[in-house]
This record gives sequence, C-alpha cells and structure tokens, in this order.
Amino acid sequence: DIIVTGENQEVELQSVSSNSLLARIFQDNVTHVKVANYLALPKIHHDDCPLTWWKTNKTRFLVLSKLARKYLAIPATSTLSEKLFSEAGNVMTIKRTQLAPNMLENLVFCKKNELAFGWRDFSFKY
Repeated sequence: DIIVTGENQEVELQSVSSNSLLARIFQDNVTHVKVANYLALPKIHHDDCPLTWWKTNKTRFLVLSKLARKYLAIPATSTLSEKLFSEAGNVMTIKRTQLAPNMLENLVFCKKNELAFGWRDFSFKY
C-alpha cells in the first residue's frame, strides 16, 4: 500500500490523467483527507466571523472555502426570493390550479436551473 499525505497527494494527483480511475481514487482520498483535517480543527468562538476564518484559511482549504463563501454568505436583498415567487406565479396559472405542490416545486426548479444545467436549447413552456 502506498500512503500519500498532505501536499504530496496533490502532486501525485497532477501526474495522473484526470480521466483515469486512479486519478478519481486519488481525488477522493485527497478530498477525504482535507475534510477530515478541517473537521479535526478546534471550533471558532461564536463571536468570531466564519467568513473571516475562511478568508484566512482559504489557501489551506481551497475547495471548502469556495463552498463556504457560496453557502455562508446571505444575500443582502430579497430580490432572489421575489424572483422565485414571481416564477412560481408564472407556473401556477389559472389553468394549472390543480398542480400538486411537489410538481410546482419541480417545475420552478427546472425553470430556474435550465441555464445552469445547459438546457439552453430546451424549450421550457408553461
């Protein structure tokens, strides 16, 4: 068994084709080690700002810091929620008053994510 830890894992991973099974195994191992290292750290004080901590440690946990920035940052406006309600209103028309709640949720999800999933040519009609 070859055990590679720390920065060496990233070096090993770069030398292997990204499409190979070995590369995926190394990537899974690297991810597991980085998450385990993060979880082993002491908790920050409740008065400390998590975003400041992530900014300080972003080079140490590059992928996790990007996720933290995305999911810990709260939008300062209600624009996104207003757009979502507007979109739901466009889906739930007078002709569609019998839509089940989960179907409405799925339709709104599809509409809001059509560009993100590359459905540009997908003609989504209500």
